[in-house]
Amino acid sequence: MLADLRSNLRQAWRTLRRERGVTVVAVGSLAIGLAANATIFSLIQAVMFPALIYPDASRLVFFESRNARGLEGMPVSAPDARDLVAAARTLEHAGVTADQSSVIGDAEARTRVGGRRVEASFFDATQVPAALGRVLVAADQPGAIVLGDDLWRRQFNADPSVVGRSVRLDGGVVTVIGVMPPRFDADADFWTPLGSTTAFARDDRQFTLFARLVPGATLDEAARETADVSARLAGAQPATNRDWSMYPTPVTRMHGRDSQSTFLLLQAVVACVLLIACANIANILLARGTRRRHEMALRVSLGAGRARLVGQLLTEGVLIAIAGGAIGLLLAMWGIRVARAAGVVPGTNEPALNAAVLGFTALLSMLTGVLCSIVPALQTSRVAPESVLRAQAGRGGSAQTRGRLRTSLVVLQIGAAVVLATGGMLMLQTLANRARVSLGFDPRNAVLANLALSGSRYGDPDVVRSTVDAIFDNLAGQPGVAAAGAITWALPTAPGAVRVFTLPAEGDRSPSSGGQAVEAVTPGYFDAIGAPMRAGRAFTAADTVGAAPVAIVNEELATRFWPGRSPVGQQLRLGAPADNAPIVTVVGVVSSMRRSAMHDTLLARAYVPFAQHTNRSLTPVVRGRSTTAAASRDLQTAVLRADPALMVERIRTVEDEAAQFVAPVRLVTTLLAAFGMTGVLLAA
Repeated sequence: MLADLRSNLRQAWRTLRRERGVTVVAVGSLAIGLAANATIFSLIQAVMFPALIYPDASRLVFFESRNARGLEGMPVSAPDARDLVAAARTLEHAGVTADQSSVIGDAEARTRVGGRRVEASFFDATQVPAALGRVLVAADQPGAIVLGDDLWRRQFNADPSVVGRSVRLDGGVVTVIGVMPPRFDADADFWTPLGSTTAFARDDRQFTLFARLVPGATLDEAARETADVSARLAGAQPATNRDWSMYPTPVTRMHGRDSQSTFLLLQAVVACVLLIACANIANILLARGTRRRHEMALRVSLGAGRARLVGQLLTEGVLIAIAGGAIGLLLAMWGIRVARAAGVVPGTNEPALNAAVLGFTALLSMLTGVLCSIVPALQTSRVAPESVLRAQAGRGGSAQTRGRLRTSLVVLQIGAAVVLATGGMLMLQTLANRARVSLGFDPRNAVLANLALSGSRYGDPDVVRSTVDAIFDNLAGQPGVAAAGAITWALPTAPGAVRVFTLPAEGDRSPSSGGQAVEAVTPGYFDAIGAPMRAGRAFTAADTVGAAPVAIVNEELATRFWPGRSPVGQQLRLGAPADNAPIVTVVGVVSSMRRSAMHDTLLARAYVPFAQHTNRSLTPVVRGRSTTAAASRDLQTAVLRADPALMVERIRTVEDEAAQFVAPVRLVTTLLAAFGMTGVLLAA
């Protein structure tokens, strides 16, 4: 048998070398199809089976909440988490955490980082020790901090002596007690003690609960137990828990959940590409088999059996598959690097050419090699030596059979290519339609940033207002600034709650069943963002504390609440009467704005003066007369002149802010179009 195999390999190698054109086309077609499949499979494998550092990671879960209105992925409240832990029999080492955004470092080297306030049992649940120092324990006070590996390298130059050092955090001083290893809790850069949670209300949903399943417990059992606890809480606490429920999710599904359906779609698309490649190769081998009928007839007349001929032809197909698989893996390595650079998957789920991808590609290449060559091998080896050697090759019923088969393969190729091309064209058309959607504002030549007035100094709203006024006074003096303003949330609701405006002049009825939003803006904001006023006036410096409460509404709200009438001069309650919401007078109407072209629903919004609804976190917007780079510099200068301790963060253009929502759709569209074009070229 080994001798036959060696003979088949030598003969197959000589045949493939002799017919280089056929070999190159077959290997190239297969390599393209396999590379696409291996690349997408690596993305799916990274998202669905991430390489985590937690021991027995499948038992580590976290808890979120949902409500009856379809809102998913919300945090839980601390009282709900405590009640769940007390009642649960499927959980152990449960720890409550809360996200925290902080500024770390001194005035010369400050940076904003995201961290967690955690109970010490959070580290018991993860079962990962510190790389340096130790993790938090129950006895630790709020002045302790554990650093993440990335922050340790970025901010402290990977200094091993950082343990025991005092560092500044949000203006205070904390002591570093440990550094965690790489890839631990990638959503946080640091961890500090949470402290007591008894003061938090039941409807204050800002926490995440982490826990481990006890040995022998399953995720389904934990989910049923959690559902029972949620139902009891809904009955016992209807004011805060009606229509709310908690549910567990494995940490292995923490990232990339939104990407799974997209990657599965792309896997189906690249499977079509591979199908076209297989049909292409089979057709080529069938066509080559017509030329080789004389060779096959001669070998049969010399005593070769049909099994020997089929084995020989299958060996050629397997060699093509091996070569195509090898080249496909090289192309897949490049594709995976491109996917990682493009950030199509979360950083915690980095795709790689690991053993699973190698095994998948090897198995797929062998299967395609056999499937592509089995039918041509059977057809080519079915010869009658006497008739073939006496007559011209290709006559008779077998030629007709091969012709029908080749025609069927061509039809299959063209059909699959049309499906791929049509899908790509439809996505391109969708993207083109989105590009024509009006945003309601002009994003060109404007920048925005994040600004937090943190620290004890800004506990006084008067100081906040005076500092913000100073910032925009400084910007007004810059010749390159056309307009400047800021926006922030006003009258925030509880997580998951919906604010509904009412008309006090009409018995506090609400003409609209949809939710509404309230935002506070400074004078000049609408000019800075490029949103035109449709009626009435914009805010002025006179709309301040002590002045009459006023508001500007967008066109969507005006149409819903006062159809066919002017809303200017009308009164509006910014919530239900039971909410003790303020009543304002509408002084203007502004265009309805979308965050991006991907946001279909226009939300009814009311804007109130920032001076009347002060917030320490705001988003300044500056419209430049020349370039966005000059506008960015002017914003930073104006903030530093108002208070050198303030830090302008995440400066970006308004165009980039809107484009981030279109980027995933553009990426998928590009991939579909590329795969569709590949399918068409292979079919051609």
